[in-house]
Amino acid sequence: MARLDGESARSQGQAKWIPSRGRRRAVQLGCTLQSPVDVLAEQLSTHLVPKAAESLGFEEVARLLTRLPSALRRELRQRFDLLEIRRLFLRLLVEGISLRPLQRIVQAIVREGSVSYAAVLKELGRAPNPEARSTESEKSHEVPETLALRWLGTLQ
Repeated sequence: MARLDGESARSQGQAKWIPSRGRRRAVQLGCTLQSPVDVLAEQLSTHLVPKAAESLGFEEVARLLTRLPSALRRELRQRFDLLEIRRLFLRLLVEGISLRPLQRIVQAIVREGSVSYAAVLKELGRAPNPEARSTESEKSHEVPETLALRWLGTLQ
């Protein structure tokens, strides 16, 4: 690595930003080359994804739920509390489980008849992570009345 021209980069291991003219030499020295996009993706997954749960508030949950088909939203609104749904979403994020399959997640909740973490994991084909810990953000406070009303309005 010392024999390559380039600027040191922050990374999990040794890394350098090398000019394109140095690529051939880097390959000859047995270095692994990554594009800037790969480096950015690595940094995002290392630093931002673990913190995603900290930024998931009631408004964000309500906004996510607006992506669901209206019939499913209506059923969810009638049967479940936003606070319970948010806690489940936070727990999933803390364990590194994406909310992208949102419709499948919500369908599992509705089918189970409760905001069930186990039912969601089963639906997604995942096993519980025994090492995961709850975060302070998961131990949520009361739902402010204005947010609860706003959530109800977005789901109608």
